[in-house]
Amino acid sequence: MKAGKHIHVLSAGTLALLCGCTDGPEVSTDFQVRDSVGVRVVEHRVLPSRLAFHLEEVYTHGPSAGDHQFINAWSGTLLSNGVAAVGDARAQEVVAIDPSGSKVDTLGTAGEGPGEFGRVISVTALRGDTIVVEDDGNLRFTFIHDNQYVRSQSTAAFSSAWSSGGVGVLDRRLISRPTQYRLYIDEAWNRLPITAHDLDSDRWDTLTVYDVAPRLEQGRMPDPFRPWGYVGLGQEGVLIGRGDRAEIRVHDPESGLLTGIVRWPPRHARLTPGEWARYEVPRRDGSQERQAELAELRIAVVEPLPEILDVKGDDLGRLWVGRFDVSGVPSEWEVFSPNGESLGQIRLPERTTILEIRGDLMLTVQRDDLDVQAVTLYRLLPRE
Repeated sequence: MKAGKHIHVLSAGTLALLCGCTDGPEVSTDFQVRDSVGVRVVEHRVLPSRLAFHLEEVYTHGPSAGDHQFINAWSGTLLSNGVAAVGDARAQEVVAIDPSGSKVDTLGTAGEGPGEFGRVISVTALRGDTIVVEDDGNLRFTFIHDNQYVRSQSTAAFSSAWSSGGVGVLDRRLISRPTQYRLYIDEAWNRLPITAHDLDSDRWDTLTVYDVAPRLEQGRMPDPFRPWGYVGLGQEGVLIGRGDRAEIRVHDPESGLLTGIVRWPPRHARLTPGEWARYEVPRRDGSQERQAELAELRIAVVEPLPEILDVKGDDLGRLWVGRFDVSGVPSEWEVFSPNGESLGQIRLPERTTILEIRGDLMLTVQRDDLDVQAVTLYRLLPRE
């Protein structure tokens, strides 16, 4: 690519050529594209207010009599045959849910032996539907195929660099990001490496770094809504977001080099009384100490509120950005095409966490008002 900057305002026709098709959700044309030194920057002047997809429930497993009971379903993956493999970080087990959502097979439970788990960090899958479970408690990867234990691979030699954070597998490389950080530092943000583990050669490499958390001031109550750093993985590469920025950066999964940036106008949102009540009410216990702590937390809130709360990619190259929500779980997501153009928004039921998006399917975990969990599979239907 030639050095220098070139600005393009894309038309709908040009965009259709870039996307390679004209079917599916319409995309926004109100943006600019700049190419500079191999980095494609897509800057939106405005994001269209429209639905990218409708949700159609395929099944919900968990709340009904006879269903498997999830305690803390943390990670999961969809296999090509429609089976969902879900890891429970509290029970330290991995289960497989059949495509109808009616049958569950246990793939491994808590323990130290072969096929058992000490601390389930991530559940993902290789091509060919071999499930990879990152087990930080036993310092190993466990490989499962056709619901059967295959083998384990130790991570003990690299345990000092790990503190949870599996992101996903691209080809046969596990992309991970540690989450431990120093509370009090000189820099504005803590920075940590994003690593790639080649599952064939057992080689570990640092791809790039990400901003995990802002600096804390000693003696000061931390902002309950302070921004964090987020890492996702998609067909386009490693996705990095920072809560206080209305942008996502795309890094090449082999070299770690920056290849693309998607930006949009920030909201500069302020905290409303209703939003604070959503955060405060579930945390009240009637004690004076708790009331005083909540009052301090309200004073500690820094505005404007963060822009994003999560970032994910899918196997079709789409980019999913979870908007900030005081509940800690984004309900509204912005969806972008592989080229960075806006497809619109999608809104999930409250307290719904996305585990994985594959094709037109979205695997999620939902919590009700009593904190009971259920795994729900949705089909994504293009908006009419």
